Amino acid sequence: MAIIKKRRVDPSRVSSISVDWDDAPTEFSLRRCVSEIYGPSGSGRSTLALSAPGPIAYLFFHEKVQGIVQEFAKTKQIKWKKMGGSFRGSESNILDKASEAMRRFEDFYYDSFSWATTVIVDTHNEAWMLERLGEFGAPKPDGGRVDQNYAAINNRWLSMLNHARDEADANRCNTIFVGQTESEWKEDAKGFGKKTGKIVRIDTSASQKVYLKSDVVIRTEVSINRRREHEFKAIVDKPWWNSAYMDFEIPLGDKPDQLQWPDVMGMITETDAEEWRG
Repeated sequence: MAIIKKRRVDPSRVSSISVDWDDAPTEFSLRRCVSEIYGPSGSGRSTLALSAPGPIAYLFFHEKVQGIVQEFAKTKQIKWKKMGGSFRGSESNILDKASEAMRRFEDFYYDSFSWATTVIVDTHNEAWMLERLGEFGAPKPDGGRVDQNYAAINNRWLSMLNHARDEADANRCNTIFVGQTESEWKEDAKGFGKKTGKIVRIDTSASQKVYLKSDVVIRTEVSINRRREHEFKAIVDKPWWNSAYMDFEIPLGDKPDQLQWPDVMGMITETDAEEWRG
């Protein structure tokens, strides 16, 4: 039988930081979170995101937002800024312009948390593309070791996600990352790539970091029924801590704004949706 010796602690070495430990909570008390909403264009992603509580800082890239933001801006404060740009010319010209646009995006992103209740990045896939263009002048570097090439850009991306995580944990700000989808491809028996007919979340190392930092991941879909009407629905892919026990679809009817982000959060966390509206 092993003998366990009790470690002696020298009182002179006990740091004063010991008094700063916090007791872990026994009840769910957070009303801020990091979430991702992804789906095909036109499936209600931005509409669901904009239904989160204001003031909202809306950083959008090349999404079709005209006609969507206006209705929400009538009832709450929304400040927006278009990010990214069109980069043409030589690789050095693209690098210069994209680097400036990248720094602008990061400046607006971090400033958002100083005043907004909800920060929306629409879409995080385009934000990641901008980060790559700003770092390499191209979607990816021509050569060199991958770990060395991507070290700086990965650190910046993770820092942005950690900042959102810290703001949510401190109960100050929601962050919603809107994501894109793509057609799923699989190899057939002959080794040729073939579409499966499924639409899946774009899965990269950057989007996976968004997924891991998110408390909630929601997939939006839209289809046309037999009456030629649009049917919207939201599928909760990752519902906070009890994801092993929850897997459900939320029918949104013929309008994507019939169910709002606070309602989804109320259902997932089993709290009053009104607590997520302010």
